[in-house]
Amino acid sequence: MTEWFLHIDGDAFFASCEQATNWRLRGKPIAVGRERGVATAFSYEAKALGVSRGIKAHLLEKEFPEVLLVSSDYRKYGIFSRRFKSIVRRHVSEMENGGIDECYARVTDILDIRSLVERIKSDLERETGMTFSIGVAPTKALAKLASGMNKPSGITILQKNFLLDQVGNLPVDKIAGVGYRSVPKMNALGIYTIGHFIQTSPAYMKDHFHRPMQELHAEICGCSVWGLDDTEEAPKSISKIRAFRPATTDAEVLLSELSRNAEIVALKMRKEGLEAYGLSFGLKYQKHTRTSKEIVVSEPLQSASDMQSLIEKNFHAVYKKGIRYRATYIVVFSLRPRNHQPDFFGTHMQREGRL
Repeated sequence: MTEWFLHIDGDAFFASCEQATNWRLRGKPIAVGRERGVATAFSYEAKALGVSRGIKAHLLEKEFPEVLLVSSDYRKYGIFSRRFKSIVRRHVSEMENGGIDECYARVTDILDIRSLVERIKSDLERETGMTFSIGVAPTKALAKLASGMNKPSGITILQKNFLLDQVGNLPVDKIAGVGYRSVPKMNALGIYTIGHFIQTSPAYMKDHFHRPMQELHAEICGCSVWGLDDTEEAPKSISKIRAFRPATTDAEVLLSELSRNAEIVALKMRKEGLEAYGLSFGLKYQKHTRTSKEIVVSEPLQSASDMQSLIEKNFHAVYKKGIRYRATYIVVFSLRPRNHQPDFFGTHMQREGRL
């Protein structure tokens, strides 16, 4: 191979950030989300006990008394995110930001890709105190698939000529981009596994699926279609959507999910040095419909708390009792520059006594 795509994924990222900055939490089952009364992220130790996302604090304490529920610290998570991506950039010339806990990279003319990936992983884990899983493959979609195959702290390299042997038996919904709406259609066409997906002809895909799924098919077959977006242009809007299962009617759970969306959007705004003068948020029904509310403000939105306050005041406009919601989303728009805040990874953590 002369070209490889890498997907670098932080393992149980939010919980791992808490464990990395508090030695008392290391190796312990912990959950994150105390401030909202709902657990939204877990350490691997907690996952092993069977804890599920969205469980309320009082039920967590009753059913899993050994799991410690801690408050979220999204400023800390943003610091760790920037730090780990700066480490990756030391080793690669092309990198694309994914979510707060992930990124993609592209390397060419590498004779020993495993040695490079092992160096990246070693630097990441030594300098952050966290573990990372890395997928390596001839396409971006395959790299994303690979990073989830050997978690936590794994390296998985997929070879184009051996894809059926390596991933053929996995269910097709393991592919990022094949959602719950696509699976029934694929199953009806006899596509149950990734192997079935790979063995489907491009002509058949063109007859039965829209272009994005055709492109995904090419990527999973090992033909690179999607490049990396390594540009630093300021965005026109910033959004975050979170789907969850099972669907819920619980207003507190939905507010907690919106709060988490707001924290992630606020981190992206700070990274870009932007503030917003418009916000839209909404809830998606189980039947693929949605309710939303758009708000334009005269004072800039800069922090998650700014957004959360608006959302809580207008939540009644989108929430209806008895409806089972399956996703939440936030979009900020009318973005303008503001003073960019520096990276306080070293000084902040030292001042807090966490490093």
